Amino acid sequence: MKIKTLNSQTGEFQEKVIATNDITTGEWLIGRHPSCDLILNCPFVSRIHGRIVLKQGQFYFTDLGSADGSQINNQVVEINQSYLLKPCDLIRIGACIVTIPPVSCDDDDPKLQLLDKKVALGASTQRREWTKGEITVRCSRVIDQTDDVKTFVFVAEPAVLFNYQPGQFVTLELPIDGQKIKRPYSISSTPSRPHTLEITVKRVPTPVEIPDALPGIASNWLHDNITVGSQLKLSGPMGKFTHLANPSQKLLLISAGVGITPMISMSRWIYDTAADIDVVFFHSARTPRDIIFRSELELMAAQCSNFQLAVTTTGKKRTSAWLGYRGRLNQSMLQGIAPDFQERTVYVCGPDKFMQEIKSMLEELQFPMQNYYQESFGSPKKAKKLPTKAAESVSNANELQPTEVSLPVAESKLPAEIALVELSGVVHQLGNYASTVLKGVSQDTTPYSLPRSRREICTSVSKTMIKDNLPSSADVVSPPAPTSTLVSSQPVVFFAKSGKEVVFNDEDSILEVAQQQGIDLPCACQMGACGTCKQVLLEGKVTYDGQDPECEPGYVLTCIAKPEGRVVIEA
Repeated sequence: MKIKTLNSQTGEFQEKVIATNDITTGEWLIGRHPSCDLILNCPFVSRIHGRIVLKQGQFYFTDLGSADGSQINNQVVEINQSYLLKPCDLIRIGACIVTIPPVSCDDDDPKLQLLDKKVALGASTQRREWTKGEITVRCSRVIDQTDDVKTFVFVAEPAVLFNYQPGQFVTLELPIDGQKIKRPYSISSTPSRPHTLEITVKRVPTPVEIPDALPGIASNWLHDNITVGSQLKLSGPMGKFTHLANPSQKLLLISAGVGITPMISMSRWIYDTAADIDVVFFHSARTPRDIIFRSELELMAAQCSNFQLAVTTTGKKRTSAWLGYRGRLNQSMLQGIAPDFQERTVYVCGPDKFMQEIKSMLEELQFPMQNYYQESFGSPKKAKKLPTKAAESVSNANELQPTEVSLPVAESKLPAEIALVELSGVVHQLGNYASTVLKGVSQDTTPYSLPRSRREICTSVSKTMIKDNLPSSADVVSPPAPTSTLVSSQPVVFFAKSGKEVVFNDEDSILEVAQQQGIDLPCACQMGACGTCKQVLLEGKVTYDGQDPECEPGYVLTCIAKPEGRVVIEA
């Protein structure tokens, strides 16, 4: 006997063949429990949700007291009541649609083909596909992954199918204390389940070792304020930290803490698409309670022969129930987990110290580093004493921003400039080398034509006045371009709209100086990756300290740019 199911959230369509010795009688349980005949992997399906009974050639469905109920043809059914099923009836259980083809039909029967079509269209609507840009999303679920990590599940309004690459990130616009704060977060869901988009966020306390550092404002705000029904603005997707960009049949995914988020996205994609890719997934957590996505990873490892899972705990307090690896990843542990690691493409995501240790170990083992990719984390820096409004903006630095790093490792030798950023609620540190190979993402590709300088405009006006027998240019007083009273050798920036001119030191970016002056410039990642901080460059040149971000002519990425001499910004 065949049972056809469709998951309306993931779009997964499958046929379940259940053996029966008697064509006229039978009983099959439906639910999430492994003992069920039909297992539906959906959080809204109860462990033992319902059953289908075959009596004298007729099928009946009964809801066995499920938590979220069942529907037949969109009509709610009563608990413990048997309902006769007609050939085209659709049973809705959680996000899943279940139907049973007539026993007498074969695969070529027109009625069965019509039934297949109805099932395939049962939950799908004519939705447009989202590939980039800003949209409004609504929180449909909040899942507690660990004591301090939550997954927020979003749907678009109006509904769309989310299309992105596993491992990429999005930027959320958060209304915090009357201001619009933008923060990037890695996507933890997979594009193979296009109806929803998920981010997984860790609460960020003030670090004990840096007591005057600001806590993770955006991540903590999400934990404290986002509930089912909350709406936010979302833009993206962005980033190049994805296995699809570097095709390989053998992967080694190494993560620590909430650095697991892009890794679970890639793993889910490989699992859902049944890709012919051999994966070794290594994760490091403080304790067994801190292992994010533990049950799902264990399920993948149990069901897929090409998915191997290894987890280590690094906390000092021993847990007797934990029988896995203990301690930090070392050479002997790596050899035991992935003896063929030299043949694999490696992706690493976690705190900066963790990644430095992994990178050094691989270099020592003469791993081909052209197959090494990482996403940076780190530690927060002390908050600067700025004016109130600027201080609120700088506190954004205590949030983690995603940065994709595709080494040539030779480019990683530059000294690290600590940038406080946020990705999925964990604090990151970005070394300058991280952006030397990262191409910034800009959503606005419209060419910009640089405006003429004021002197050129005045000259043009003057010539026109002479031509029209108006007073000559000698009688016309041209408004001078803003001049600086500062020493010309000093780098300075003039903010045209606000009328402020500021001398620069060697440490701050144009964005940081603007914040110190109370000039409100948009920003998000603060590392030149997302393009949110982009402003029009009216005059002068800027430097990016050895980095080579993608930015259209006539624009400047203020979060990483520094002036060379005098610069005029349209801000």
